[in-house]
Amino acid sequence: MKKTVTLLLLAIAAFCSAAEPVEHRAVSESYLDPEIKVAFPANAGIFRKNEVSRSFNPMIGTKIRYSDKDGYCADVYIYSLPDTGKGIPPAVLKAHYDEIKAAVLNLSSKGLSLKNVSMTNEKTESLNGLQVYSAEFRLTWTGGKIQDSFLKLFVYQGKIIKIRMSCAKSNAETFASEILALFPIKVVL
Repeated sequence: MKKTVTLLLLAIAAFCSAAEPVEHRAVSESYLDPEIKVAFPANAGIFRKNEVSRSFNPMIGTKIRYSDKDGYCADVYIYSLPDTGKGIPPAVLKAHYDEIKAAVLNLSSKGLSLKNVSMTNEKTESLNGLQVYSAEFRLTWTGGKIQDSFLKLFVYQGKIIKIRMSCAKSNAETFASEILALFPIKVVL
């Protein structure tokens, strides 16, 4: 009886501490997101897709990671926000963008080897019929290395789409342009 109870308790503990289930996909082929029905290519700009992680928790969502030969990365995140139902109002999107921006600007206070983070550009624009919030950041590391990071955020079919890139500006612009072109414009008659 003690052995059965112990095994049951171990099984319950393992179940409770298990990470959220994640589905991984092959890297050499395009990835069709089953929720938003957008196909992400194996290559975009100088970047090659090297990981797709799809969590079944909609708040964690899907991460599509791309990287180049030098280790710079560009990620696409697809996720939901809590308590927004099927739509995300513009004010909620703007508040979420402001939260992300603040988190990036506060990275140097997190005990990392970052000396400073500053925002070098910010804009809101309509691209491919989507309202897109964009920010550019300059990260200065303790050793003096400078790195540029870029953010684009928009809503598509009730999901947040976040594009984060850490690379040269021209590479970020090409990647973001190719990814944004994947999202068809919806025409309402």
